[in-house]
Amino acid sequence: QVVGYLGSTGRVTGAHLHYEFLLNGVHRNPRTVELPKAEPLPPALMANFIAESSPFRDRLNLMQQQELLLADSR
Repeated sequence: QVVGYLGSTGRVTGAHLHYEFLLNGVHRNPRTVELPKAEPLPPALMANFIAESSPFRDRLNLMQQQELLLADSR
């Protein structure tokens, strides 16, 4: 399922994420919609979750470090 698209459209000055929230076909503010409480991941699945998500977390951490280095060099 598509969660959002990244791009520069209209009058924006940079890339942004367009996020829509539909509830029964009606656009709603995601900050004000009451959502059901999420159940925690069962311990038996946690090791698999960590293994599957580690490459993504590592890449995000690397990008954050590169961004900080770039900001420091300015």
